[in-house]
Amino acid sequence: MIPFGVFANGGAIAVGGLFGILMARYLPKSLLKALPPVLGLCALSIGLVNIIKLDNLLVVILSLILGSIVGELGRLEERAAKLVAKLGPLCKEENRSLFLSLVVLFCASGTGIFGSLQAGMTGDHSILYAKAILDFFTSFSFALTLGILISAIALPQMFFQALLFYIAGAFLSTLPVGMIANFQAVGGLITFAIGLRILQIKELSVLNFTPALLLVFPLTRLLELF
Repeated sequence: MIPFGVFANGGAIAVGGLFGILMARYLPKSLLKALPPVLGLCALSIGLVNIIKLDNLLVVILSLILGSIVGELGRLEERAAKLVAKLGPLCKEENRSLFLSLVVLFCASGTGIFGSLQAGMTGDHSILYAKAILDFFTSFSFALTLGILISAIALPQMFFQALLFYIAGAFLSTLPVGMIANFQAVGGLITFAIGLRILQIKELSVLNFTPALLLVFPLTRLLELF
């Protein structure tokens, strides 16, 4: 199968960023200032929608706690920040936290993860098409701050989503529905945390939460045995 939804989502980020760079000088500053908070609220909403689909609350909580411990011990956010710092003037120091948040939002949001899995298992790309619309405006609104780097996020996003797409098609179609629901809920929690970070409510190390996305599978299976 061809991952049309993945291409649409990645293309929306790339085009949205480029369009934002070109149009920034012609748009009122009040509009450019108003969009990021709205998109932060969208991230909170998407996160909540995914969270309530969980199958087992204990699995989701344990996954996030243990995943954050693994992330902290592995210093994922710190290591990623050092890599971003190597970009030098391409990404100013005050923008590096935002850049990392958007990388996680685009690549590891609950909607993107579930959309990629659904497309791989059923051939239905509708969730990724809907996410492409949101990501277009997100990329557009942050283009003035991050420049061409916002469009560059399309590359790791398409790689990650394509990986999920083909894994889902080959293996995940046999997984229990509850396991996929818990996986989606963990992604929703991460998306919610990103929304808090974009809104500058709480500076959470969201990248350190991402190991939870892997732990949710064995933990779901383990708790099913008891």
